[in-house]
Amino acid sequence: LTSDDPARALALAKRLDELNVTRKSIERELVTAALEDARRFEDPREHPVLVVAGQGWHQGVVGIVAARLAERFARPAVVIGLDGDTGRGSARTVDGVDLLEIMHGGAEHTVRYGGHAQAAGLEIRADAIDAWRAAVCDRAREVLVDGRAPEQPLWIDLDLPFSEMTPELMRQLARLEPFGERNEAPVLLSRGVRLVDPPRIVGADKTHAMLQLRLGEHALKAMAFGMARRLEQLRAGTELCAVYTPRWNTFRGETNLELVLLDCCVGPWSAQA
Repeated sequence: LTSDDPARALALAKRLDELNVTRKSIERELVTAALEDARRFEDPREHPVLVVAGQGWHQGVVGIVAARLAERFARPAVVIGLDGDTGRGSARTVDGVDLLEIMHGGAEHTVRYGGHAQAAGLEIRADAIDAWRAAVCDRAREVLVDGRAPEQPLWIDLDLPFSEMTPELMRQLARLEPFGERNEAPVLLSRGVRLVDPPRIVGADKTHAMLQLRLGEHALKAMAFGMARRLEQLRAGTELCAVYTPRWNTFRGETNLELVLLDCCVGPWSAQA
């Protein structure tokens, strides 16, 4: 941005783009690993704060991954990247939960920590993580009503005919990136879609589901993270109202449009569904 040389500016911009592509790849891998680890702490009453850790997890993206987990599980999330006996982590929270207040409960188990109500960081020894997890969960149960994070609303941006969720629309939506705080990824509702086949249960711990959704000739794959138990009894041909966020998915060098299913109901959709 400060260069007066167009050729050098272009070269720097290309390098930044290459680094960003690498960062996205690292982020995808870490999100997958963190989601698998998170299944051990699925019960929100026992674990009102989600704390996951892994050796070699890239500390440059743990904050982004913590935000993904907080959104996915509707509770505060902490992701710790370990390097041998020590680790550094980042924490994100949900509306109505003061993150720093909860982290005070585990102060004695950390090397240091700090932040504010919405985001924080910490340094911790690997052998202290279990004790710290228990302490912050105890503190959360003390300060939260009923010991759980407030129910998070699902805000739907647009009621969209399924046939209009196309690669061309996705290319337009991608121009709004990067998504995050105060620029959330779009959440869309499509009515009357049908399951092509029964959901396929996937993931190492069989907690995710893969679906094929169709309306007329228009069909798209959808991933439903953490929803296997809820969806596994659905049959081919079931009519759904689907709430989702679209994304590009690259697999074996081929990029396709797919959906991340956030919620669904059988039959008509209502605000209480």
